[in-house]
Amino acid sequence: MSNSPAKTPWVHGHSLRVTRSRSAPGIRGLQSQLVGMRQRSRGAYCPGVIVFRPSARALITDPDGRILLLRVRDAVALNASDPVTDYWITVGGGVEPGETFETALVREIFEETGHVIRDPGPCIWRRRKSVTDAVGVTRASDERYFWCTLSSVELTRDNLNQDERTYIQESRWWTLDNPDLRRIRVFPEDFVDAASSVLRHGRPPAAQWLR
Repeated sequence: MSNSPAKTPWVHGHSLRVTRSRSAPGIRGLQSQLVGMRQRSRGAYCPGVIVFRPSARALITDPDGRILLLRVRDAVALNASDPVTDYWITVGGGVEPGETFETALVREIFEETGHVIRDPGPCIWRRRKSVTDAVGVTRASDERYFWCTLSSVELTRDNLNQDERTYIQESRWWTLDNPDLRRIRVFPEDFVDAASSVLRHGRPPAAQWLR
C-alpha cells in the first residue's frame, strides 16, 4: 500500500464503458456474452476489446470490528494469467451514468446488504487494474474505496437482481485475525493488510493506492 499509483499499466485508447444498471446487462451479463463469443469464435483470439469500468467499493465493518466480504463466482476467468473464478471481494460495483462514486456506493450497499448509508465519507483507497482474459478481452477498472460501518450484522439478498444472485455465492463477516483470511483468495490482494491498518490506525489522511 502506498500513496502512488500501482505499477500495473493503465489501459489507454478506445474503450467500451460498461455499467450495471437494472436495464443493462452490466459486467456479469457481459461475461455471458463473452462466453458465447468464445464459443462462436471457437477459441479465436480477440485483442483490442477493452471494457472500462469505474467502480465504488467499501471496507464494511460491524460494531465489533469485523469486516464483510462477498464470495463470488465468475462465468469465465477474467485474468488468463491467474484463472481463478471463485474468490472474495468487497461490497460495491460499477458507477452508473449520472452517479458519483459516493452515490453509486450508497446504492451498491443497499443492493448487496439491505443497509442504507447516508454518507460513505472520504475515499480511503484507490486502485487501478487491467486484466486480459484468454480471448484477448481486457477489463480495466478504476476503483475507489470508502470505509462504512453498519449498525447491525443482519444482511439481505432481497435487493439483488438475478445476475447478482448467481454471481454472489455468499456474504460473510470475518475477524481480521481469522487465519482462513490468509488461505482464501481475496481481491484486492493487499486488502486484508490495508483493512488491518485502517482498523488499527484509523482513516488515512489521504487516499492510498492498493495493488
